[in-house]
Order: sequence, then structure tokens, then C-alpha cells
Amino acid sequence: MGLLDRWNKDNNQNTMYQNLSTLYKQILNQVTSNELEILQFLEFSSQLYKYDLESVLFAYGQNPNAKFLADFNTWKL
Repeated sequence: MGLLDRWNKDNNQNTMYQNLSTLYKQILNQVTSNELEILQFLEFSSQLYKYDLESVLFAYGQNPNAKFLADFNTWKL
């Protein structure tokens, strides 16, 4: 189950889902805008192979130079 699917389950968070959906589309359009951008994203995503596409796209949109990600449970420790 992807990140957007998890947010979409709760109707009370519909606005958040719409915002995430819009952001997702913007990042996806950016990543697929040209060959160089695609190659940079593929290089980025190869380092984060444990995460689903949606999570990697959101991470790339926030910081294309990120080298590490951690899930929420890891940060709670």
C-alpha cells in the first residue's frame, strides 16, 4: 500500500490527500521533464531501494541530495 493510499482512507484528511496528490504530480512532472532529470532521479532512487516509489518521489522532491531516509518508527526511538 502506497503513501497516498494510506492518506486516502481517512475522509477527515481529504485536504491533506489532495495536497499530497498535487505535490506528487508536480514532483513526477519535474522528474520526467528531461533525460538528465530522469537519470538523476534513478541514481537517487538506487540508494533508497527499500522504499516504495511514492516515498522516494516525495523525498527527492524535498531534497534531491538526501543520502539516507528513516521511517517514522525509527525516528521515534
